[in-house]
Amino acid sequence: MKFLLVFDFDHTIIDENSDTWIVKCAPERKLPNGLRNSYQPGHWTDYMGRVFVYLGDNGVKEDEMKRTMTTIPFTVGMIDLLGFIGENKELFDCIIVSDSNTVFIDWILKAADFHKVFDEVFTNPAAFSSTGYLTVQHFHAHHCAKCPKNLCKRKVLKEFLDKQLERGVSYTQIIYIGDGGNDLCPVMFLKKNDIAMPRQGYTLEKRISQLAQSLSPVQCSVLIQEFGESCGFSFQLRSPVMGEPLELAALPSIAPPSALGARGGPARSGFRSLTAAAEAPRFVVWLSDTELVTLPGICSCP
Repeated sequence: MKFLLVFDFDHTIIDENSDTWIVKCAPERKLPNGLRNSYQPGHWTDYMGRVFVYLGDNGVKEDEMKRTMTTIPFTVGMIDLLGFIGENKELFDCIIVSDSNTVFIDWILKAADFHKVFDEVFTNPAAFSSTGYLTVQHFHAHHCAKCPKNLCKRKVLKEFLDKQLERGVSYTQIIYIGDGGNDLCPVMFLKKNDIAMPRQGYTLEKRISQLAQSLSPVQCSVLIQEFGESCGFSFQLRSPVMGEPLELAALPSIAPPSALGARGGPARSGFRSLTAAAEAPRFVVWLSDTELVTLPGICSCP
């Protein structure tokens, strides 16, 4: 069975918010106060629709928007991670669930030649009208009171997994990588064997921590992402029986540890020591030049 990797997009795959980045195309790179103040909580997509109308009214064309969006930087280590996934698709299914839109994500992924890494992208449908204006629609309707009106990521994940089961596809483990408040709902859906990887210092990490403090922790294991010049990702899959390495990818700038089979170790970068059940398949994440993390069967909430 494969692993399922579920990615948010903004501040996860890319190191910015794609919706706010497009404001660079606006006159003087800013929006009028009346437009900025028109946002209502839970209705971000409707707000972005008004932003796109404003850009169109000011003569911003598709080509300019595309040039601007494809300058957004990827988060540190993400290019290597996505490259590894693309080279090992027999091991991974990979999807994006995002509150951005199809046009922005498609531009960015194709510019970096990563569009084939992802099996499906779930986000708000967008297109250019006959008059050259970018338009965006809600992804779906739902009844989740915890999520924005246009998108419940938990509903998306559940429906994807149900569809995969109908096709006879199940997963060894789900790994959810995100940062925002709207990523909490799908993380709460994850099971004990799954892993949530919230970005350090962002809303998702803070909300997971609040749940733990209120004695209502998430079921899955939690591993905090810390991005920086010395951080990145790589994967090692190990045999569930003998523990023999099956695959290994290390970032070019980071040497892998000498003892690949080590479990736990001293807590570094805000992580507690981690252990894994000997009989369980292991998903190993190399996060920095000083830390080897072996998953699952652990919980590492700092």
